[in-house]
Amino acid sequence: QESVTRERIKTSTDTKESSEFCQSCGTSLKPGARFCGKCGTPRS
Repeated sequence: QESVTRERIKTSTDTKESSEFCQSCGTSLKPGARFCGKCGTPRS
């Protein structure tokens, strides 16, 4: 059961990391940024 919990934590972390990139141009977003610094697209 402990390994299942760890796997869920890992999965949610992976999801968070994928949202650290602009959905429009793919540029890495700075932590806390509300908009992409390259193209200006709002962070989703």
